[in-house]
Amino acid sequence: MLTMIFPMLTAGALAGQLTLQEPSSEFYYSRDAVTVLAAPVVTNGTWIEKGSVLLTIQTGRGGESQLLVSKSDGYIDYVSDKLSPGYRVTAGEMLFIIRSARILAKHELAGQISVQEINQQQTVWLCDQAKA
Repeated sequence: MLTMIFPMLTAGALAGQLTLQEPSSEFYYSRDAVTVLAAPVVTNGTWIEKGSVLLTIQTGRGGESQLLVSKSDGYIDYVSDKLSPGYRVTAGEMLFIIRSARILAKHELAGQISVQEINQQQTVWLCDQAKA
């Protein structure tokens, strides 16, 4: 975890320590042996939207084609260089790594404040639960 302290000059009442978390990564592995039908159109460093097609595969012999789609927005950190049409992927083989563009942070106030101390011209976001 990366910890940084940012002085908040315009928000003296909100002075404290801001702890930033490194972006998370999603690892895409093959659960079963499959055949690649269409090569990926993404490369390392490419931005990808949630639901974008990463790979077209076929399970078993003569099985239906299936799409492997991104579960979230992020940057492609890794694409297996073996993923060409006709390649037989083995179970457990790493296919992609997608790094989230979202960085989570925690702000710990240096002291107690009251609502009256917050300047109304400021924007302050406080989240107390994960987005569903």
